[in-house]
Amino acid sequence: GLAHVERPTWMDEDNNPYRLADRFAWAESDLDIHPSLESTISELTERRRRVAAHLQLVHGDLLEHVLFDRDDGPAVIDFSPYWRPTAYASAVVVVDAVSWNDAPVVAIDAFAQRPDGAQMLLRALLFRAAIPAQQEHPNPAEVAGHKRCASLILNRAFGAKHISPLDA
Repeated sequence: GLAHVERPTWMDEDNNPYRLADRFAWAESDLDIHPSLESTISELTERRRRVAAHLQLVHGDLLEHVLFDRDDGPAVIDFSPYWRPTAYASAVVVVDAVSWNDAPVVAIDAFAQRPDGAQMLLRALLFRAAIPAQQEHPNPAEVAGHKRCASLILNRAFGAKHISPLDA
């Protein structure tokens, strides 16, 4: 496990779009947000609350970076390190699965029941949505996937009466 690893100091100096999105998701910095995601991201940040969770080194992009072999078991590849709660890494998997792979919505329901689950889902989606939100011309399909996931998370994990911009 990674629980014993000390926080890498270079994480504070790295300013690539993924690190910036991560800091934004955790309210550690601000970003200029593309208008196509501005209202969605605003709705999410309004519901962001403090969480008291142990921070450690986690893989922040697991969904597409695990290879399975029936003889040797799973192998994690392309490590994307972040200093966050372990539940957050799992929430990123849920958000990615719902946004990109049409995973069943029960994944959101089940995860939201965990301690701080709704907040972890919210931050995971803020992280993912803040990546294209930094671009001058974000991919419309990616924006639509994040908006769909935001609607599901707001409705199911927060009980908000939210109508998806895709349904309006």
